[in-house]
Formats: sequence, structure tokens, C-alpha cells
Amino acid sequence: VVWALGNRARVAVATFTVTLQSRLVGEGIAVIERTGLDFEYSLVKGRSNYICRRRFADSYKRNQTDISLQSVADYIERTQEGSRSDISFQIPSDIWEDINSDAEQTLRAKCPHYNNCFYYQARRRASKSNIMIINHHLLLADMMVKAETGGEGILPNFDRLVLDEGHHIEDSATSLFRKQLSALSIKRGIAPLLMTKRKGGALEGIAQHYLSPSSPLPLHRKAEALELIDDLSFLAPEIQRDSDKWFDHIHTEALPDAEATKRIKTHTIHDPMWEGIRPSLGEASKKLIRLTTDLQKLEAKATSGGDIDFKGNPKHVNKKSSSGGDVSRK
Repeated sequence: VVWALGNRARVAVATFTVTLQSRLVGEGIAVIERTGLDFEYSLVKGRSNYICRRRFADSYKRNQTDISLQSVADYIERTQEGSRSDISFQIPSDIWEDINSDAEQTLRAKCPHYNNCFYYQARRRASKSNIMIINHHLLLADMMVKAETGGEGILPNFDRLVLDEGHHIEDSATSLFRKQLSALSIKRGIAPLLMTKRKGGALEGIAQHYLSPSSPLPLHRKAEALELIDDLSFLAPEIQRDSDKWFDHIHTEALPDAEATKRIKTHTIHDPMWEGIRPSLGEASKKLIRLTTDLQKLEAKATSGGDIDFKGNPKHVNKKSSSGGDVSRK
């Protein structure tokens, strides 16, 4: 802190997890503040840790009787933080995924909530701070983006870095750069398409907003799109059900000795084990390709080619269904 103040510079302190970030503020920063030093600090987390006011408003409008959403509405009225770890009550994962800030769905400066957006407010505080508390994952993501863009990153530039819990940096890098597919990720990726007790699904939304009688689309395109929706309405739940079967079979074949994980390398495809898991991989690949192909066809039929603007973007499903990396039962 003294160095940052004396050099009019910014120091980033990167620790392993969001929980440890909060501990550094509660235990470390609090002690320094008692010395009387006049400095600014910021606690910065990844985008997905923050509530998106626009997405929350859309979700709350659809289901104002949901207790979790009512609690979030009360929290938003009294907070400046807006991050999940700051919330004292539990939020179901499906609710959080519907209201958190998403890089693929952000409107940035065009959003009506841009000026009081929790995510961008945190970034503005960071740009004015002497000490910036971040985590390893955010540090590495920022380095990756800056390397790709030539300097423009997720975080404000900083002059010095203190790496706390440095022995975990390899784990953080592995977590950030690997690709992983699990039964759970498939289910979560497909879930926005389907109707639940809390909300209507994206397929229903397309039918209502793009294929209604008042839609200007030609009748033959509406009919073709509705046929695709019917097919997807059966295929998506089927994939959700089959995903557990696929991964149970892969787990049995790939990890027969009760290993927790197995690294898939280039030479693995020559192992006898690979022949054992090939049927499940083939079936999963075939159905997921069919799903994404039908979604792309539906987008082309229902729109003029741009992204479909509804809750539960099909491209979200494509992203979630990328494969590779470690094999684990989840």
C-alpha cells in the first residue's frame, strides 16, 4: 500500500478463490485501514459473479411469485455490491444462471442499466483504486485477453502483482484453459430451451414471438420452423435423459480402477479402453450435432439470420456442448 501511494501506482493482489479474496479484505485490508493510510481498494470478481439488472428484471417480470427472485429484488434495493458471494441467502443454480451477468448477452453501454450495472461499477471502482484484490482465474483471463488484443483486457492496468497462494496457480490455469464436458453441463446447456415450473422455455418463446399468426414470416417458413420446434421438443429432453447413461458408461470403461480422473491424450485413442467408450461417444456426438444443427436451421427459418433475441439463446447451448479435456463422472 505504501509503495502504491508513494509511486501513484496500482498493485494487484491475486489469490486463489473468491472466498480468499473476501478474507483478504476482511482481515488484511481492514488492518491496514486502521493505520490511518488514505488509500482506495477494490474487490474485483469475474463477470458471472454479478447480478445483471436487465436479466433479473426480465426474469422477475416472468415470475414475480418466485420466493428466490423476491429475495433478490429486496437485496438489489439495498446493495452496491451485487455479487453472489455477498448474498446471505441461497439462490438455486438455475435461477442464478438466469439472472447473472453473461458476456455473450451483455448490451454493454447500450444497456439501460449500464450506469448502475453491478459489474461495470466494480470495474469503475477498480480503475480508481490503489490496491486491486483479484483471483487467479481473473488474473489469467485478463492476461490472455491482453495478449490477444495487444493491451485491452478485463482488468485495469496495474504496475505490480502480488501472487498469494501461488502454489495453486497451476490448478487455476488448468481450470481456465481446459475444455470439459459432463452430464451436468449438457443438462444445463439444454435447460434454457425447455419449459419449467418457473418459466417458459426458449422453444416456446420462439413459437410465440416469431411464429405467431401476427408474425410477418411466410406461412411455409412458419410451418418448417414449427416442425423443427416439435423435433427439438422431443430431442432436447431425450439428450438430457441420455447424458447420465453416456457418462456412466464412459466412467465404467475409462476409469475401471476407481480413479477419480483420467487425462485424455493423443495416444489414448489407441488404447483398448477407447473402443469401449466409442459407442457412447458416437451416440452423444450424433445427437448433440443433430440438436445444434436443428437450432441453426430454426434460427435461419425464424429470423433473417441474426441472433435470436429471446431468453435462453440457442448459441448458449452450442457453447456449453463443447467437448474435450478430462473425463469425470458429474
